[in-house]
Amino acid sequence: MLHASEIVAKVEEFNFRHVVTFFNRLSDLELNSLSASAQVSSRNIRIELQVRNPVIMDRQLLERWLRRTAHPTKRGTQIEISYVAVDSAPRYQDVVDLRQMVRDLEFRPLRLRDGKPVDETEKIRVAFKKYVDEWKHGSQETLTLRGN
Repeated sequence: MLHASEIVAKVEEFNFRHVVTFFNRLSDLELNSLSASAQVSSRNIRIELQVRNPVIMDRQLLERWLRRTAHPTKRGTQIEISYVAVDSAPRYQDVVDLRQMVRDLEFRPLRLRDGKPVDETEKIRVAFKKYVDEWKHGSQETLTLRGN
């Protein structure tokens, strides 16, 4: 798995626990091979943010993930991650709720200290915004959207 060009993790309702567990179980050698400093341009870790019901998405879990990415001693914080918002059948109300979440995330970086959480927040916000825009413009064939 660590030699794959892309590692994909599915995250529902901002529950990143299994991603954290994955990072924590890696040896130092494996972790270093995934870090941005390893200069492996073809390797990517992509987190698919599952959009099921934005109302029940746990924002405290998102906040916990963002704080974790800011902590330099936490395993995996040196790894570059991309985010994609995905869903197979969005409902109108889900998109409306998600649009509000996008607005909320625009202001979240102002409350966090400088550094990676701002970057991670922005990447997640952009992934959800692209998802909403794609739905709004009727291209429902391609609702998998990149956060970068």
